[in-house]
Amino acid sequence: MPDYSPWTAVARLQDVLVAFTDLPSGRGWWEPDEQVLLLDRQQTRREMRCTLAHELEHILRGDSDVSDVSPVLQARQEVAACAAASRRLIPLGRMIDALLWSQDEHELAEELNVDVDTLRMRLLTLTPDEHAFIDERLWDAEAQTA
Repeated sequence: MPDYSPWTAVARLQDVLVAFTDLPSGRGWWEPDEQVLLLDRQQTRREMRCTLAHELEHILRGDSDVSDVSPVLQARQEVAACAAASRRLIPLGRMIDALLWSQDEHELAEELNVDVDTLRMRLLTLTPDEHAFIDERLWDAEAQTA
């Protein structure tokens, strides 16, 4: 299966405009009333890929700006978007292949074409079954080299 491309995904959303600008804070903003997704142009290519995936998750979830309503709800929306984007951007098989090669988070992020924050979120939100599968693969690889 080909890698997830947030650029392809956003291109399929006919009513969403992507604009590149200098944002005063954050890497990206979704403006649902205007159907505009703003990306900070100062990001690296990998950061922009991850930010776009994150903002697309807000769109897919139907999130709206709740910052003036509830900081708790806003935080929950952010975590949910981060977790979902990290799962789309980092398939389990690719992560295992990268972990067999390196344990350094910066090398892993580069190999997986994501930023370190996205990698960390993916690792933090592994399911128990995913943990077990990764452990098994890493132990098998270690046993083969011993």
